[in-house]
Amino acid sequence: MSFDPTQFIDREFEQELFEELLRFDTPKRILAIRDMGGMGKSHLLERLEYRCRTVKPRIPVSVIALDQLEDCSPLSLVKTIAEHLSGRFKLNFESFKRYEGARQLGNFSIISGSVYLQAANFTDAEGVRIAATIVEKANVVVSSGGSLLTQEQEKTARQVVVDSFFDDLQQICANEPLVIMFDAYEKCDRSLQEWIMNYLLERYFFNDTYPPQARYAFVVAGREIPHFLSRWSAEEYQRLVKSIDELRKWEKRHVEECLRVHGFNYGQEYVDLFYQLIERGKPPSAVIQAMKLFFE
Repeated sequence: MSFDPTQFIDREFEQELFEELLRFDTPKRILAIRDMGGMGKSHLLERLEYRCRTVKPRIPVSVIALDQLEDCSPLSLVKTIAEHLSGRFKLNFESFKRYEGARQLGNFSIISGSVYLQAANFTDAEGVRIAATIVEKANVVVSSGGSLLTQEQEKTARQVVVDSFFDDLQQICANEPLVIMFDAYEKCDRSLQEWIMNYLLERYFFNDTYPPQARYAFVVAGREIPHFLSRWSAEEYQRLVKSIDELRKWEKRHVEECLRVHGFNYGQEYVDLFYQLIERGKPPSAVIQAMKLFFE
C-alpha cells in the first residue's frame, strides 16, 4: 500500500530532527527512534522516505524492515540496499557489482586483488587461479557459477563485496546526500544486530578516520535500538546521534485532524471521545482503528 501524505498526522518535532540531520552542518549522522509498538514509528519512516523521494532535488533513500528479511546476512542486507538505490535512483555501485559478480562466479582472482592475502587461508581450494597459481583441492562451498570456494574464501569474498559497497557509497555521498533507514531493529537476527553495531556503526559513523565529507545519514527505529552507550562514550554519542526515546503524544487537535483527513462526519463530542483513548495510553494506531470501526 502506497504512502498517503494527506493522512499523516503530527510528528512535526520528529520531522524537524530529520531535517536538521539532512543539513549536514554538524557531525550528527544518526537518528535513533525508540518507542513501543503501535505508536507510529514505521509510519514516520514512510513519511521521511516520502520527503526524500519528493523533495527537489530528490535524496536517494532505502528503507529496510529488518524483520522481513529472508536472509539476515550482511551481504544480503547490503544487496537489498543497493537494489533500492540503483533501481529507484539510478545510482551506480560499480565496484560492488564487479566483486559480487566475481563472488557468484567463484572468480577468486578478482576478489584476491582487493584484499591483503598474507594471512589468508586457501587450504583445500580447487579450480581457483590466484596470481597465476592454481590451488589444487576444495570440496566445501559451491558458488552459483559452478566454481568451488572454501568456506574461508567465501567468507573473504563476502567481506570484500560488502566493503566495496561502502566504498562506492563513499564516492556517491561525496557529491550528494543519501539516507539509509532500518525499521524493527529489535526483531532482526542477533548476528545482524551485532554486525550493525560492530561493522556498520563502528566503521562508518563512530570512526574519526572515515572521510567526514561523505554526506549520508542513518535512521534506525524499533522498540529497542542499538545500545550506543554500551560501546561508545557519552561524548561520542552526543556528538553523532539524535535520539528520540518516545514519540510525542497526540494532542486533541491531532485527533480532530485524524477524523477530518479520513473523511469521517464528526462533531466535538467524537473528538473528545477518541481523545480519551489517547489519554488512557492507547497508541495512535489503535485510535485510528477504533475510528474506522465506529464510523464504518
